Amino acid sequence: MLLLLGVTRLHIQQRVVDGRVELGISGIATFLRAPWFIHALEKVPVGASVRFDTSQLIFIDHACLEIIRAWVARHDRGGGQVSLCWQTLESSFLTTVQNKMRMNSSKLSITIEKSNI
Repeated sequence: MLLLLGVTRLHIQQRVVDGRVELGISGIATFLRAPWFIHALEKVPVGASVRFDTSQLIFIDHACLEIIRAWVARHDRGGGQVSLCWQTLESSFLTTVQNKMRMNSSKLSITIEKSNI
C-alpha cells in the first residue's frame, strides 16, 4: 500500500490571483488519494470564484472525477462560481479507460487464438 501511495503522486496548489482561487491539479488522481483530495477541496472558501487548472493532470480515475463533480455542485449551491474544462478533465479519464479496453481486447484475442489451436 505504501508503494502505491508513493507512485500515485497528486499535487494540488491553491493560490489567490486577482480575487479568484486557482486550483492547480497535477499528477495522478486516484481513489488512494481521495481523502487528501477532498481535504484540499474543503479548504476553498465557500462562495469563492474558483478556476481549476488540470493541464498537468496525468490521470484521473472515476472516484476522483466524481469527487470533483460533487464538490462543484456543492460549491455552486453555496453561491460560488467554478471554471473548469470538463472536456479536458473527462478526456484524461476516458483516454485511460479506452487504453485499458484496447489492452484487454488484445489479451482476449490472444486467449481465443490459443484456445483454437
